[in-house]
Amino acid sequence: MRAAATLVSAPGIDRLRQLPPGRRVTVSREGDAIPPGFARSPFTLPLTARTVYRECRATDSLVLSVFDDRVVVRRERYHPQRHPLRHLLFDRFAVFLVVAVAWLLARRRRRVNDTRR
Repeated sequence: MRAAATLVSAPGIDRLRQLPPGRRVTVSREGDAIPPGFARSPFTLPLTARTVYRECRATDSLVLSVFDDRVVVRRERYHPQRHPLRHLLFDRFAVFLVVAVAWLLARRRRRVNDTRR
């Protein structure tokens, strides 16, 4: 019995490991099986992906976002469960920046509307 084809082949994953952190590459989907060393991620961006698999490494891991006809692969410096703050600062800086600006604006509004002064 032949093994099912993985989403991305092993030689393809080895080539993708050479990507600089943060770079995204779209590859055609080769099969349905999960590559060894990857686990399903409970939440991730983009929300439009069918499923997302993360490599089980603390640093320099690959993320596979699976769509119907393609797989978007990106390399991240830090795993979000093992290094959440570093992940936000280095891999998802735009999300961190939006949250920080929203927090600062909300804080400023509270000061302006404070009736205790």
